[in-house]
This record gives sequence, C-alpha cells and structure tokens, in this order.
Amino acid sequence: MKRALLAAMAALLVAASPADETRHTVRDGETLNGIANRAGVSPAALAEANKLTPPYAVRVGQVLVIPRGAKRASAPASKPASGTSGSAYVVKDGETLNGIANRAGVSPAALAAANKLTPPYAVRVGQRLTLPRRSAAAAPAAKPAGERPAPAPASARSALRIDTETSHVVKPGETFNGIAIRTGIPRSVLAQANGLTAPYVVKVGQRLRIPRQRTHVVAEGETGFGIAFKYGVPYDDILTANGLGKDAVIKTGQKLVIPAMVHDARAKEAARASQEAAAAARAAATDSGFRWPLTGKVITRFDAQAGHRGIDIDATLGQAVAASKAGKVIYAGEEPVRYGKVVVLEHDGQWYSAYAHLLSIGVAKGETVKAGDVVGHAGSSGEATQPQLHFELRQANRPIDPLTKLP
Repeated sequence: MKRALLAAMAALLVAASPADETRHTVRDGETLNGIANRAGVSPAALAEANKLTPPYAVRVGQVLVIPRGAKRASAPASKPASGTSGSAYVVKDGETLNGIANRAGVSPAALAAANKLTPPYAVRVGQRLTLPRRSAAAAPAAKPAGERPAPAPASARSALRIDTETSHVVKPGETFNGIAIRTGIPRSVLAQANGLTAPYVVKVGQRLRIPRQRTHVVAEGETGFGIAFKYGVPYDDILTANGLGKDAVIKTGQKLVIPAMVHDARAKEAARASQEAAAAARAAATDSGFRWPLTGKVITRFDAQAGHRGIDIDATLGQAVAASKAGKVIYAGEEPVRYGKVVVLEHDGQWYSAYAHLLSIGVAKGETVKAGDVVGHAGSSGEATQPQLHFELRQANRPIDPLTKLP
C-alpha cells in the first residue's frame, strides 16, 4: 500500500505544471533562464535558491528548488536576442550551441546551419554567431503558461552532447568548462580524472578521460553515508557532484548523481611526474644563468600534470628568438605532431632548452651558440593558434618550470 501511495505521489509530481512545481529535474537542453521563465520565477531568485554562480550552468538530472513567491527580475545569465535575420550573439564562457539556440528561440540545427558549424558543433568564447530568423510557427507571440518548448531533433541533441564517450580528444575552440558541460561531468570530477589543476588549461589534441557517472534515487530509510558506502564513493564527493552543501539533508525520492571514482594509472603517473619535477626544481635552485629568449607576455604557464612542460610566450610574427644560454644545437627541424619548427640546445650540467612553434630556424645541428644568439624567428607552426614561442627547460630530462630559472 505504501509503495502504491508513493508511486501515485510521484506521478502527481511529474504531472505538475511548471507554474506549480516546487522542485524541477533538469532535462536535456534546458537552461536556468528557460526553467525560471516557465516556472514563473526570476532567474536571479532561482540561482540564489540553488546557490548557483556565473555562468549559471545546470546539469541534466540536477534537481532545482523552485522558490515560490519570488518576484521576477532580470536574468543573471545573458539571453540572446530573438532570432531576426542578421542579428548576432557573442559566445560567453560556459555556453554551448544548444543553450544559445534554446534562449534565442531557434533550433540548434538551424543555428548550426546559419553559422556553417559541423559536429561536434563546438563554439568558442568570444565567437560571434548569426542568429537565424524564427518562423511564425516556431516563434509564437506568446507561449501558454506551463508549455514546454519543442525539443531539438534527436540527431541534433546527440551531436551537441558527448553522451557516451569515455575519452575525448580536445578540438579547436573547445574549453575545459565547455567539455565538462557537454559531457555532464562536474568540473571537479573531470579535473581529478585527468590530473588537472586550476586554471584547467587543455590543449588541442589532448585526450581527456571521461569518467561516466551513475544516478541513484534515494529510497525510504536510506542515508547519505549508506549510499556512499554502497557505491564506494566518498560522501563529500557525492555532495559536490550534486551541488549540495555539507549540511544538506537528502530526501526520499531525490535523484543523486554518483560521481565516478578515479582509478586511472595515467592520472597517478601525471601527479607523480609533477612531484618529481618540483623536486628537481628545488634541487636545482642555484642560479642557472638562463635568460629570456624573447620579450613577451606569458600566455600559458608550466603545468606538468596537464602535460604542458614549458611556458608559451606571446610574440609578434618574425620576432627574433635568442638562445637562453650558451650551448650546442642538438636538434633543428620539424616536429611532426604538435610543435612545428623546433630548436633544442644542450647546455652544461645536463641542461637543455627548447624553442618551438618557430616561423623559421636560424641554426643548424652541431652549431655552438652564445647566449643571445638568434636561433630562429617566432611563428605559429605546429598546433599554435597565434604567433608565440613555446619554451622548455629540462635537467637530466626532467621538465623544469622556466619561470623558476629566468631573471
């Protein structure tokens, strides 16, 4: 009898209109703004009630509290203008094609076609998108209260999300935040699975492990710690994955995301390599005599855990690149995978310096150079997306953060 009663109550909750519900489970393609509009509350109040912060991303399966009685206010997240021929929208951090299309009132397929985008339909922060005109059928003057917008075609939805991948190769224009949103994996879990630390920089061609997670509907009498024990996942990790605070109380019928645990030897190896690099840097703390190879702003810092074993320095096309220290050229040529034109110098004390993404090479293998001699000119060869110099230092083949050795 109790089970029948619970089933009847669940059915009533599912059938409740958006204007009456006090909790809402996020569905594929929904955004904070859209949920707030259909529920008749302000996006700001909805964000505050669920302790959401910019860019106010919500996850499929996430349960949101609907604050009844809250006054409507301006949306905390940006909303694209209605689709009119030739209107444009600039992509902001954390946004996806699907979410932009939903807020603009156009289909993801139409938005992709208008901007000549192809699968996986990745958009970049700062990218300007043309919003296609909405047809009269697709854009009614007023939408009845409680009516849900028509979902995107299944083919478009599957293409816009990475629903089944267990690994993902970073493509041009993709960011760590965007990948986390499209996979539905919390950023903290995705970062842990790949041994990444803030600011979570990913590179084109980098392969990320996607830790698939499970869901659990809380049964009567279950406790958070009991659920954590059942799945072998720390309870704090479950709270984090569901956006819940330390003092949150779980309730019967609540749907919880159970994050995947990380047992990846590669992630452990990356952490070990980072620790060894730090130890090597401390051991070599004496003045190394290295100098800056060119003058410019550091645009990407050293991060051994993320596989970035040097620094990237902003440069102008053709800017002279100087030897950081006197040494011998042991390599001068094309690196076929990632770095384009590269020069590597050997220095005393088993030290090595590398200069990559060059426009041209100015030395030959076997040459001896002095500090300050031009070894090449800065460019964007390899996978670089702008003129820059990728600069590495190694001692006994261990990567060292160049910023710890440069004046």
